[in-house]
Amino acid sequence: MTTSTYHRSTTRNLLTSFGWNIVTPPANSPELAPFTKRDIFSGINEVKETLEKWLREVEREALHRHTKSGANKNASI
Repeated sequence: MTTSTYHRSTTRNLLTSFGWNIVTPPANSPELAPFTKRDIFSGINEVKETLEKWLREVEREALHRHTKSGANKNASI
């Protein structure tokens, strides 16, 4: 057993002893890793621009879901 396997096993056993369910996310879950290994940035400015663009998209999607759900129907003007 390697050291990392030992630590992983120890951690899993400890969490299980608390009665916690351990959920393993999919390896390529876009929600957990919106940027993949294929993204290679030329510098910090490109990283910043990419993150800002992604955050605007997330914000737009959240606003769309919020308005689509009818959350603003009772809002007064």
